[in-house]
Amino acid sequence: MSTPARTAGRVPDADAPDPRRWMALIVASVATLMVVLDVSIVNIALPQAQSDLAMGDANRQWMITAYALAFGGLLLLGGRIADFAGRKRILTIGLLGFAAASMLGGLAPNSGTLFIARALQGAFGALLAPAALSLITVAFTDPKERAKAFGIFGAFQGGGGAVGLLLGGVLTEYAGRRWWMYINVPIALTVALAARRFVRESRAAGDRHYDLPGALLVTGGLVALVYGFTQAADGGGWTARCAPGPGTPTPTPTSPAPKRSATNSPWNPPGSPPPAWHPRARGDRPQRPDSNRDRHRRRHPAHLKPHPSRTPAAASSRRAKPSFKETPMADLFEPVTVGKWTLNNRIVMAPMTRNRATPDGIPTDLMATYYGQRATAGLIITEGVQPSTVGQGYMNSPGLHTPAQTAAWRTVADAVHQHGGHIVTQIMHAGRISHPDNKHHAETVAPSAIAAPGEMFTATGPQPHPTPRALGTDEIPTVIDEYAHAARAAVDAGLDGIELHAANGYLLHQFLAPNTNQRTDSYGGTPEARARFVIEVAQAVSDAIGGERVGIRISPAINLHGAIEDDADDTAATYRILVDALSAMGLAYLHTIGDPTTPLIEDLAHRFAGPRIVSNGWDPVTDAAIAQALLDNDQADLVAVGRAFIANPDLVRRWQTRAPLNQPDVNTFYGGDHRGYTDYPSM
Repeated sequence: MSTPARTAGRVPDADAPDPRRWMALIVASVATLMVVLDVSIVNIALPQAQSDLAMGDANRQWMITAYALAFGGLLLLGGRIADFAGRKRILTIGLLGFAAASMLGGLAPNSGTLFIARALQGAFGALLAPAALSLITVAFTDPKERAKAFGIFGAFQGGGGAVGLLLGGVLTEYAGRRWWMYINVPIALTVALAARRFVRESRAAGDRHYDLPGALLVTGGLVALVYGFTQAADGGGWTARCAPGPGTPTPTPTSPAPKRSATNSPWNPPGSPPPAWHPRARGDRPQRPDSNRDRHRRRHPAHLKPHPSRTPAAASSRRAKPSFKETPMADLFEPVTVGKWTLNNRIVMAPMTRNRATPDGIPTDLMATYYGQRATAGLIITEGVQPSTVGQGYMNSPGLHTPAQTAAWRTVADAVHQHGGHIVTQIMHAGRISHPDNKHHAETVAPSAIAAPGEMFTATGPQPHPTPRALGTDEIPTVIDEYAHAARAAVDAGLDGIELHAANGYLLHQFLAPNTNQRTDSYGGTPEARARFVIEVAQAVSDAIGGERVGIRISPAINLHGAIEDDADDTAATYRILVDALSAMGLAYLHTIGDPTTPLIEDLAHRFAGPRIVSNGWDPVTDAAIAQALLDNDQADLVAVGRAFIANPDLVRRWQTRAPLNQPDVNTFYGGDHRGYTDYPSM
């Protein structure tokens, strides 16, 4: 009686039908579909990741081309490697590597890591795809069955890819883009186990040789990618936080941003009025930011003749303001270059008075914590900082005119820089909006001896604003020097620059407004003369630290603190002279308060050659949709946000993920301890 031949351990005949060929088809189809979908996602995600890495458009497109070269080369090499090393083995290695890269991408803390994860996904996908296709060829030896199998495979890729992308769009909108990374992991591991269990190994016969075109493509692509990584690191964007990407679409309303009313109380969220006794309840507000950009063209401020390219005729003849932006449609969360800095996004934390300094105007460690918590803002503008004792307005506001104050500001700057942020300080001489009780009984000065309406809150309660002493013409250079000294102290403290507060009725604005400036010398009486002091201050500060570090904030016709600008023609003439001179200096940015669609602010924005920061009022509170609409409608290059930052130190992340916001406690806005200041929770 004959004994059947033992078959255990035999390698199946390559020409014999594979009994598990349909399982091989399923494994190959699912594995390849993952690669197809991932490549589609990469086409969207790579530009976003490279935008996060602060690259320009040309370099970004070049990087995508480099990625395509490396991917194509690995496809060619992947098939050759699978032929020699074993198709099942390479498929399994590719799936496991794909899963690991997906997990890395899901956990990526910054854009650099995300980009590496995407590149690794592409590499392992290019490795496994040809191995998967070879499996089908080996499993189906009959030509008719093979044709049928490839028909099923093609239909699966087409239909599955369309449904997968559609489902991916829905899921990423509500779950964020990281879901795509995470969902790859269990699918890849399951397919790898199925391949290991149900698919037989196969190799190609013949001599082993290498695919030279594939090797050249891979080498060129990898060199290009390494060069791109170097450019990203040099640009400072390598460790930038991941932007929302395709998983978190940014709202793009088609209608203009809602208008805001300057007559509403600035600190008056619905149902939450500020304390009635506080000066902010009478119309003052936590201040908002200005950003810094400037080409440092030295020019004497006394000459008030507008630059030829900035005259009203030249401005009106321009159809559109030249944009400094790299892309035609700005995204709120994309990096932007302003002056000397590459900011992580276009969201600016507005300057807001919080009254947490010492009685001597020294910033505290609590203030360093407060600003450090909010360092994810593209730019932080500090609360108003007095350049001298006389210039102080409010209780416990910080100064920048003594060595102790400068040293304390260094702690604040370090706290922000450690978290990758940028911070400038707002220099604010309060002028007549003050009281001697708040500044060690120092005098109060202003352009003219006219008291401000209302009262100032002091340690003993509300007090009427005193009648200020009018500055003599010979005293004005001393006040200008105080601004320049404060600017130099800011840079010495490690702050990134300064913003001049020429808005909201404080000293610089008091010189601009005709009812608060009734001088008869060369600093009053005409629009040119009223603008002269502000221009001279801006020039002195630019000469001291460089215009690329200086921004300025204005509020035409907002009429706060009794600085009334109700003559439209006179107001327009004054601010056109001012902005023409500022633009000729090449300041870092122009920050306007008010509706950016009004004819005057629109005209001033076109006259200014640099970036525009817009704070378009106080009601309603700026949210992500309003901010993006300002960018989409070309009404702003950056958007200043105030109240939302008080209660949400991680506001940028909350806007990116559409997370709910904390609500601020109005009773802790001004003065106090950490409560309502540094104790708001982050996500």
